[in-house]
Amino acid sequence: MYVYIQSEKTGWYPSPRQENSVWLSGSLWTVGYYSPDGKWNPESDHETTEKAADRVSYLNGNLAAQRKLTWDMIYDFTKDELTSLAELTETLTANMGKDVLLSILQQAKEEGVIL
Repeated sequence: MYVYIQSEKTGWYPSPRQENSVWLSGSLWTVGYYSPDGKWNPESDHETTEKAADRVSYLNGNLAAQRKLTWDMIYDFTKDELTSLAELTETLTANMGKDVLLSILQQAKEEGVIL
């Protein structure tokens, strides 16, 4: 099961007393899972708990989260003015698998979201 943890907090890193320290101004949330031996296995990093929670929900099989992620990716894709439909399809397929992507798009078509 995937979870998220706060992997970086606002403050000095590694220590305010060290010459090479830097100030971290924001928090970082890391998505991953613990293996049976207790080892942390990171999967991705996010700037907000909302994005981390969405990714966890998606990775744990929540179809609604998968659908939201699909539309977020489509929005990001078009916002960046990338025009290749093949590139968009390849990106979405790589992130969620062909069967899940087709299921989400079919549901959107049935609801009239897409033609």
